[in-house]
Amino acid sequence: MRNSEIFLVAGLLLACEDPLKPAERIDDPRVLAARVSTATGDASLVPGESAEAELLLAGPQGPLTARVAYRLCAAAESQRGVPYCAEEPFAAGVTDPGVGAAAFDLPPTLRGGVRLALLGAACLDGDPELGETPLDWSCTNGTEPLGFTFDAYTLGTTPQANPDLNALSVKVAQTNLELSPASTAATCDAGTLKVAAGETHVVDLDLGEAAREPQETLQLSHFSTRGKFERHFSFVGPEQAPRVALKWQVPRETGPLKQYLVVRDGRGGVSWATWNFCVR
Repeated sequence: MRNSEIFLVAGLLLACEDPLKPAERIDDPRVLAARVSTATGDASLVPGESAEAELLLAGPQGPLTARVAYRLCAAAESQRGVPYCAEEPFAAGVTDPGVGAAAFDLPPTLRGGVRLALLGAACLDGDPELGETPLDWSCTNGTEPLGFTFDAYTLGTTPQANPDLNALSVKVAQTNLELSPASTAATCDAGTLKVAAGETHVVDLDLGEAAREPQETLQLSHFSTRGKFERHFSFVGPEQAPRVALKWQVPRETGPLKQYLVVRDGRGGVSWATWNFCVR
């Protein structure tokens, strides 16, 4: 299996998307990414230690809050692409809206090298209920749950860091953009870069050398609440400079919008960043 195929399986979402909609445009509420990490921020989890699971949720207006039900378990070997539990989950629960992450302790008896699966559903309204299979997941008020499954987390004793985006630089029209929290909605305040409706710009991303460990291939997933990127995914190989440039068509409707970058390293590490524009 090629690196790109491994990445795409690792970040698979259960929710079915309209194949005619650009995957990079956030037309409906979505789970963009999930991350499981240790208390020190590492992606490699250690038996007997604490960890947390975090989701990146977004909709056409930007950040969303939801009540999330989740299960974390040893993943079964599967050729179906969608991970599932090989045994009873060792962590499960329901988070309240606005809670950034779900904390849990890994059992000390869990052996190293086990592949993990994070499964669950988010409900913008109502309470999520997880049945035996994903087809049985639901929200108590009858709305469709945002189901998610991620299979990219490996236990081990050697720390595996999440991609370091502290040095990330985003430039558009020769202007460096200021990064914003994923939980903050976009505005047209004075500090937001203004772009003209209908124009096409190049978004230049410089991740910085610290973003990856040696021999890692990074997958970049691009999202925008409005407008259209020329592609949904970009890949940076071990021998390539950690820089990506892609065209973005500005929407014709004016107002604020938010863009998201999700970076995966193929070994369980996930990080994300966001920034804003104002279309005028």
